[in-house]
Amino acid sequence: MLNSLLQRYLLLSVQTRRLAHFLFLLLSLTISQALFALLARSLFLDRVGPGSLPLLFTITPLVLIVVSTAFIGVVNRISHIRLFRWILFGSILFVGAIQVLITQQTSSTLPFFGLYILSNLLSVLLIKISFSTLFSDYFTALELKRYTAFLSLSANLGFLLANSLGSIIVQFIPPESLLLSIPFLYAIAIAQLVYLERDQKSIEINPPDPSQSSQGLIDSLQKFPRLAKQYPIIFYLAVSIFIVLLLRLLTEFLFSTVYTQQFPKTKDLTSFLGISSAIFSLVQLLLTSLVTTPLIQQLGISRANLIYPVTTLISFIGFLVNFGFPTAVFANLNHVAIYRSIADPLKSLNYSAVPPQARDTFRILSEGLFSPVGEMLGGLILLGLMSSMNYFPISFLGVILSLILVGVSIKTGKNYVQSVMKMLISGSVNLYQVRKGLTLPSDYQSEVQNLLSSRDHNSQILGLQLASYVQPPQQFLPEVNTLLTQADPQLRQAMVSFLRQLPKPIILDWVQQGLNSDNSMNKAVALELLIDQNQSIPETQLTTLLTDEQEEIRALTCVAVTAHQQSLYPQIQKTCQQLWQMELDCPIAQATIDVISHTGRQELIPILYQILPLASCEIKQQGFKALVNLASPQDIRLKELAASELTNTNPEVRAAALQVLGVIKDPQMLPYLATFLQDIDCRVRSRAAEAIAFYGEKGLSYVEECLLSERQEVVETAITAIGYIGTNRAEDILYEHLSLELQQVSRTLKWQLPDEHSSWKLFAIAIQDFQFRVIERVFYALSALGCHHTLEAMRVLRYSTNKRSRANAVETIASLRYRRFILPILPLLEQWADEPRSRVEITLNADWMKTTGYKLLLEALECKDRWIEIGAIMALATVPSLLIQTSDSLVQEVVQQVFPSTAPLSDINLYFMNRILLLKNISLFQKMSLDELLILNQEFVEEEFREGEVIISEGSIGTHLYIVSSGCVALLKSIAGTQQMIKQLSSGEYFGEYQLFAESPSRVGAIAVTDCQLLKLEKNRLLSLTYQRPDILIEICKQLSQIIEELLIDTNIPPHQ
Repeated sequence: MLNSLLQRYLLLSVQTRRLAHFLFLLLSLTISQALFALLARSLFLDRVGPGSLPLLFTITPLVLIVVSTAFIGVVNRISHIRLFRWILFGSILFVGAIQVLITQQTSSTLPFFGLYILSNLLSVLLIKISFSTLFSDYFTALELKRYTAFLSLSANLGFLLANSLGSIIVQFIPPESLLLSIPFLYAIAIAQLVYLERDQKSIEINPPDPSQSSQGLIDSLQKFPRLAKQYPIIFYLAVSIFIVLLLRLLTEFLFSTVYTQQFPKTKDLTSFLGISSAIFSLVQLLLTSLVTTPLIQQLGISRANLIYPVTTLISFIGFLVNFGFPTAVFANLNHVAIYRSIADPLKSLNYSAVPPQARDTFRILSEGLFSPVGEMLGGLILLGLMSSMNYFPISFLGVILSLILVGVSIKTGKNYVQSVMKMLISGSVNLYQVRKGLTLPSDYQSEVQNLLSSRDHNSQILGLQLASYVQPPQQFLPEVNTLLTQADPQLRQAMVSFLRQLPKPIILDWVQQGLNSDNSMNKAVALELLIDQNQSIPETQLTTLLTDEQEEIRALTCVAVTAHQQSLYPQIQKTCQQLWQMELDCPIAQATIDVISHTGRQELIPILYQILPLASCEIKQQGFKALVNLASPQDIRLKELAASELTNTNPEVRAAALQVLGVIKDPQMLPYLATFLQDIDCRVRSRAAEAIAFYGEKGLSYVEECLLSERQEVVETAITAIGYIGTNRAEDILYEHLSLELQQVSRTLKWQLPDEHSSWKLFAIAIQDFQFRVIERVFYALSALGCHHTLEAMRVLRYSTNKRSRANAVETIASLRYRRFILPILPLLEQWADEPRSRVEITLNADWMKTTGYKLLLEALECKDRWIEIGAIMALATVPSLLIQTSDSLVQEVVQQVFPSTAPLSDINLYFMNRILLLKNISLFQKMSLDELLILNQEFVEEEFREGEVIISEGSIGTHLYIVSSGCVALLKSIAGTQQMIKQLSSGEYFGEYQLFAESPSRVGAIAVTDCQLLKLEKNRLLSLTYQRPDILIEICKQLSQIIEELLIDTNIPPHQ
């Protein structure tokens, strides 16, 4: 009931409702666990005392390891949502039992140990494991990434509410009594899980390999020494993780001790802990949103790594100087806010310096070994130091460990840069992936110089990219000047990008030197930078540059003087006009267009007007691309220029001109643009659709006419254009275009056929073919409306063998906002995603024909789809023999004369239909539509072979794919000088496909066992077909895989080896 109300009145999609379920569930769990942790911590400190924290720190990780290991062992054997409920129910019992023990006011401290350990254990089991696992049951990995921000907000809100309200309520209700609220909160979570299970459908998970979890840690540990030797940053990161855990335990022990002394009453301590936790969370959010990113960009990762070690060192020095409340508050602030907002993000960035192939190994070790061992060691150290009840040694140890962490962080920063450089040079990552926070110290000057001096083109470009990360970047100008002698366009572009990042005075100084240089490349780059910096050419150099022997120098000079209106001088104007009237060489025209495009200045557009009419097709494309970014609407001259190129024989030029006309938005051009929706070239049609979309709803009436075209490609282009327009009216037009077919799909879903009967088989295939074609059209329309991921979901549905992936794809599609398009085809999509279900068997007899079959055939004949009509007509051949059952010989004779075609389909003389059915049953072509098979059928050549006749000789070069239409064919292999049959093929099987792709002599021969008919498809036609339909290649790969597996089994080699 609630679900339907939400759907009707709040218009929430399935996906949104599912996300809301999990956000509220996480909110409930976070509130319960934050409140539980607050009460457990305050009661432990008050009743047991901080002196027992070391023992607690030692026991807790041991319990966590044992319970988590046992939990992981059963997590995939039981329904996740059911296991979640069991844990919550067990938690209610445990908390209730501990609460009873506490209220009995016994002198034992065990209940408080149990309470603290249980709060930590449930935080891991309920949130880190159970919630995360359950979330992955309902959402894909991509959706998890998309919704991370919402989950983080929900968790932070729960934490703030629990601590804030807890600090207030504890003033009126004792913490022991407030513990009763925890089972109540767990009961709410159980109710949420029950409602979730009823309202939402989970996705089944394929069972994992049981060996992976048990051997992962051991395998990772074995790989660690080799990885640490190759990439030392892995070793330093491991050491820092270990030390940070020790320091955090020492810090928590010290500030907890101070808090206990400061607040001797339980309610006061609980209230303070709640308020301080809420404040620290707010500080964390402020630091994360306002400080962290700019700080890392300013300092770089190497130096930013020192922030948390230094603040931790300050906190321990504070404990040495003054073991008091202010120091404890700062240490707690550093422990929570600074660690979570700065140290945690930096740890993730440091992970980017670990090679991709080693990251999983390192994560397993850090989470499964370093963290729990460090926590246990910290507890043991505290136990040893607490024998004297002196806090000075603990604080002093904290100072020593903090200094070690500072040193390790310095080494981590240095190795971070080394590791990143090694990965960049090897090509395992690109600069874009690791550029955040990257700064190169001065000692990397020589390495960058080596890259710039290298003869390798890619190394030179990488050197130019990295040069701006070393301060000061102008120190590399000598190497850059050397590279200028190389006339490589890509390298030149990288050099210009580097020079643009230099300080302006240095750029202008370099420009002046370049203009005075004898090197034409120096002059050209200097002019590019001069135009980019919006500087005019000195009058003393203007004449020299305009008369330079290099045409590129003269062209760039004319661009520069036009930008600063220096071309107003008659002589300069005349010189530039003469230059633009010439047909410029491609590189020169390209450089001119690039400079104009980069400046973004509209006053330079007239230069393009003069260059483009005489330019080559390639330059016209680049020029129009630049004009798209520079032009303004209603530019008459530009409209005339673009319109004049619409008759160009080069389709790419026509497409580029259409793109410009879209920007101009001249309503008078709309009818003309609409004609290009029917262009023979797909690129032109696509650009025409984009151009018309710029005009908004004004273009709908012109596009709508193309939906009636007999050419499918024109209809698809019209759908694309309507989707680009994307208004409500555009959506209505698309839905109206598809509505009749969607209604017909709904009707076909109700049809149950006796498809095992030969005369009805084509009818069943025609229905499936129609349904699939409609689904393809719906997906195409949705993609045009902006739901691009629907096409990927469609591919997953068709080709994935993973049930979970297929179910994920259906859920993604079902969550789209265009639900009226999806609902009619949703049952079909769910059938594809699910395992094949057993169908109701229908016996073809007179009773079924009278009650159902005849009506069904009449409905089918009214359908406008030709294949369904043909299938229904073929099925009608069974009607006379079923409905007219008589023993009277005269009646039988009349029936035979009136209904001569009462024979089975295989006997009816519809040759082309038999051929299409044959092709449809072949695995290579099963995913092709009947229309496609009708065309493909024309490509096959029929050939007859007599019994014993050789079809292919072993060792011959394959030229055709062969399909057995009738008869039997034997595949032969010469073994030890004798011909042995390795396989016999019958109607519907094929051979010869592997040799077409391998381009090697055939390893087998083929001979006709009986008189047979074969269909031959020529090699080039098959190869062309695989480009259009990749599923053919997928099927061939499956067949090869099966053959290889059979061969391995024959040789006693396990397939996985």
